[in-house]
Amino acid sequence: HLTSLFFTFVLESLFQIIEAPHTPTSLQLDVAGISTLLAVISLGVGFYLYRNKPQTAADPDPTQKIPGLWGFFGRLPLNTLYMRGIVVLFNRFTHWLAGPFEWAFWHDFVHDRLIRDQFVAFANFMANVIDQYGVDGIVNGVGIVTARFAGWVRQSQTGFARSYALSIFLGAVLLLVYFLWPFLTG
Repeated sequence: HLTSLFFTFVLESLFQIIEAPHTPTSLQLDVAGISTLLAVISLGVGFYLYRNKPQTAADPDPTQKIPGLWGFFGRLPLNTLYMRGIVVLFNRFTHWLAGPFEWAFWHDFVHDRLIRDQFVAFANFMANVIDQYGVDGIVNGVGIVTARFAGWVRQSQTGFARSYALSIFLGAVLLLVYFLWPFLTG
């Protein structure tokens, strides 16, 4: 009964998420048309500039032959803003990611404490508890049982043929009793 209540709660909450209202989608033909036109124009310009056979590394880029193109883009205020603002912030962020985050958190905490230390604890448990008391205990126990059984059998061996003949006779009598017992009692 408790499990059915749990699954009912879980399934009802999942179906509420699946059936949640959503914004209808529509195709904006003007945006799609302008995007497609710009992509086709860019492909055409690229083909026109780079249509010749492959260039060598020593040849200049064909766009460098257009006068003033790179000087114009180099003087835009967005370029200065990008180089002095975004690049500096990005470099600081990447240095933080590479230093404190990667080494202090990811390497020292996650790798050393969470992964390595747990593995070492598990390996120590397996070596010190399971291996010593489980595996070694079974192997040593088999040896002890074998040695005790051998000591008991050793006492029964006298070296006289009459003792061995008596043992065989008693064994045959026990087998006869075992096989005839159902007929004798039934």
